[in-house]
Amino acid sequence: MTPAVSERSAAASFARLAVLAALALGAAGAQAISQGNGDLRVMTYNVNEGTDFIEIQQATGQSPFLLAVGQTIAQIRANEPRERMKAIAHQIVSAGPALVSLQEVDRISSGAFDLASGACESMTLEFDMLRDLLDALAAQGAHYTVAVQQQQYAIPPLPGLLPANGVFCASLVNTIVILARTDLKSSRFAWGNPQSANYQNRLIFPTPIGPLPLPRAWVSVDATFNGKAFRFIGTHLESADATLRRLQGMELRSGPGSTTMPVIIAMDSNAQAAPLPLDSTYVDFIGANYEDAWSASA
Repeated sequence: MTPAVSERSAAASFARLAVLAALALGAAGAQAISQGNGDLRVMTYNVNEGTDFIEIQQATGQSPFLLAVGQTIAQIRANEPRERMKAIAHQIVSAGPALVSLQEVDRISSGAFDLASGACESMTLEFDMLRDLLDALAAQGAHYTVAVQQQQYAIPPLPGLLPANGVFCASLVNTIVILARTDLKSSRFAWGNPQSANYQNRLIFPTPIGPLPLPRAWVSVDATFNGKAFRFIGTHLESADATLRRLQGMELRSGPGSTTMPVIIAMDSNAQAAPLPLDSTYVDFIGANYEDAWSASA
């Protein structure tokens, strides 16, 4: 997965961003959060649910599929989403961004499987990554609110098999989110006009129990920082199909990216920027006069 923060070059009068994307500050000590007195800081982070669903993608029959669902929920639990949200909150606090674009912010539920009816029973929420992240931010003295969020895909309750526990059910809702600071002076930073939508171009994933739609989405807000207006967009482009990813990039540029304001896209683009060969989606954004702020700040 390729994190990227892009600034459209047409915004020549806009101060160069102090961009902090996909930070690796786990060992850094705590520090006072920036009060926004310098350059604009934004951040993008794929928080990830703790699995890449490899086993599910590779399952070719119903029995392997049951095992794959079980392996996937076991991976998620083993990766301790709540503890990881605390670590990510620490990175956000260390960076002090005004706006944060988050991908793969999931809610995971589990429940019992009724062998007699062959159906999943009532489900219980097991992990809520957004709630856990907001709680961790507040506990660490940061002040953020959800500016906008959008569901990408929802995996309905599916039966799975854990050898030690038998058959159970699991479900997942995948979202993307923009967080905004609430403790900065409104004269310095303000936001509004939250927007979101799913892309028309979407992946339909075949499974042994039927096709599973896996749409992607974008979210945006319009903001001002030190009197300068801009549009901030978050998204997570398709990883499994390069053609769909490129079409989604086109939708993004012709949709929320089509504005007279400067545009910042903070995303998990899944588009290779280095080494060669470059992904066609990345080439398209550079050709549309977007600057790769990650490369510029490296």
